[in-house]
This record gives sequence, C-alpha cells and structure tokens, in this order.
Amino acid sequence: PETKFVLCSQGCGRMLPEHSVNEHELWQCRCRPQGLEFLLRETKSQASLAMLDEKHLEILETACAEDALEPVEKKRILALLTYLQGEKRLEKLLAQEDRDILMEELADAID
Repeated sequence: PETKFVLCSQGCGRMLPEHSVNEHELWQCRCRPQGLEFLLRETKSQASLAMLDEKHLEILETACAEDALEPVEKKRILALLTYLQGEKRLEKLLAQEDRDILMEELADAID
C-alpha cells in the first residue's frame, strides 16, 4: 500500500504520513496548543496519559497548588497525579536490573 501524506493542520507546514499526523499535531508540532488548558484536555484521554512527562506533571501539580483549577477539576487532577506518579515510581523500580526488589520498596512505590 502506498503511504498517504497530509499537511499538518496546526500550521507548521510539514507533510506527514497520514498514520502519524495525530501524534505530531498533539505532541511534536511547534505550533500545537500548549499550556494548562491543553494539558487538562489531554488528561481526559487514556492514550495521552502515557505521553505526559515529568514537566507536564509539574505544571498540573503547580496549577493545583495555586488553586488555578475549579474544585472538581482540582480533585480529579490530584487523584490522577497521585496515580501517575505511583506508576512512574513503580516503572523505575521494576526497570532496575541486577538487584532484588525489597517488599518495602514495592509497597512504597504502590502507595
């Protein structure tokens, strides 16, 4: 099958393979929407959660600390941050090679 190319709709001028346009427009394009509103939208998509890095999590954490969010949204984001930070701790712990993982370390990563 022949690869179909399309122009980025964000305005950067890049021609992209059709199958990678969504990822480019959401995460790579220099013209993509950014900031808190963008991150809040992305937290509602399961696929986007995996792409949130430490910097994104810090922005969301700061927004919660500075009361920049509505109470319901703040509660949702705080719960999400707790979950994602636990997942990241668990990933780091499980990625360590050549050593046994202590039950206390595993329990701390889960909590």
